[in-house]
Amino acid sequence: MIDFGMSYGAATAYVERYNDMVDQVNAVAARYANAAASSLTNAASDLAEADTSFGNTADSDGEGVLGDAQPFEYGEDLPEGDDESLAGMPIKGGPPNTWVLNPSGSGQLRLYDANGNAATDIDFDHDHGFGAPHSHNWDGQDRDLGNPVSILP
Repeated sequence: MIDFGMSYGAATAYVERYNDMVDQVNAVAARYANAAASSLTNAASDLAEADTSFGNTADSDGEGVLGDAQPFEYGEDLPEGDDESLAGMPIKGGPPNTWVLNPSGSGQLRLYDANGNAATDIDFDHDHGFGAPHSHNWDGQDRDLGNPVSILP
């Protein structure tokens, strides 16, 4: 992430914060895995509380996790290269059977299939009308418009 203007400390804090959120979501999901539908409101309230518990974005220096990031400079020329690599996440040639966090910091996870081709994206930081998070499934070079994602079973 240093290539993207983020210090090692800030990148580490960002990843740790993300891992803490995943742990919290997994704990809530496990608690309600066999619950009756009537108790799902409790799960929703637990998740709402979990969301506020991650509000502190300061790293160990008390600075925001992106506080030392450098702004992008405008360039007249358009990016060059294959469409498959401009976004920082290749559509093919990824690590097989692996989830990869987008190095751009966009809040996206991509699952690569057994052949290293993009299979599914989960986007956490924006909404196409399906909520956040939402997923996109890949079919070769084509990505669908989006699908709702629920952490509840």
